[in-house]
Amino acid sequence: MNFKKITSFGLGLLLIVCMLAAAGGNSLVQRDDARKLSPKYREFLAETRQSMHPDERKVFLGLKTDKERDYFIREFWEARRGWENISTLYLLRMVQVLDLTEGQTAKIFPMVNRVEKEKREMNRNIGLLLRELRGKVRQQDVDENELSRIMHEIKDLRMQVKNKEEELQDFLEENLTIQQQAKYIIFIQDFLKDLREKLNKAREAIK
Repeated sequence: MNFKKITSFGLGLLLIVCMLAAAGGNSLVQRDDARKLSPKYREFLAETRQSMHPDERKVFLGLKTDKERDYFIREFWEARRGWENISTLYLLRMVQVLDLTEGQTAKIFPMVNRVEKEKREMNRNIGLLLRELRGKVRQQDVDENELSRIMHEIKDLRMQVKNKEEELQDFLEENLTIQQQAKYIIFIQDFLKDLREKLNKAREAIK
C-alpha cells in the first residue's frame, strides 16, 4: 500500500482504536450482509455511509447480536463527538513515531486539523442530503428536478471530500522525508493490528 492511499484513512482508524469498545471480528464480510440487518441498523449504515471508514463497516457487519450493534452505534457517535481530542492524541503519537521536527509539527498539526474539520462538515452535509433523498424517493409523486438537485449536491460534496484528501496527502508528502513516509506507513499498519486486538478483547469483555 503506497503513501497516498494510506494517508487518506489514517486518522479515521483512530476513532475505532481509541473509542470503540464494541465487539467484532477481523474476518472480511460481504456487502450482502447489510441486507440481513433489521431496518434500524440498515438505516444507521445508510446515514453513516460517507463518514464511516470501511474497516468500521466491516466490524459492524461482523457483529452477532443487537446488543453489540447498539453498543457500536453509541460508541461510534461518542467517538465522533470526541474527535478533536482524539486527533490531537493521534498527532502527538505521530510526532513521536516519525520524530517530527518542531517545524514539521507546527505545519502538520494545523493542516490536519483544518482538513479533517472541513471533511467532517462535508460528510455531515452528505448524510443530511442522503436522508432527504431517501424521503423523496419514497414519495408517490417524485419531483425529478428535486432528485437531480440533491444528487448533484451529493456528487459535488463527494468531490470536495476527495479533493481535501488529496490536498492533505500532497501536503504530507511535501513535508515528510522519504524515511518518515515509510515510518508513517508502518505506523498505520500498527494501528490496524492494534484495532483487531482491541476489538477482540472488547468482544470478550461484553460476552
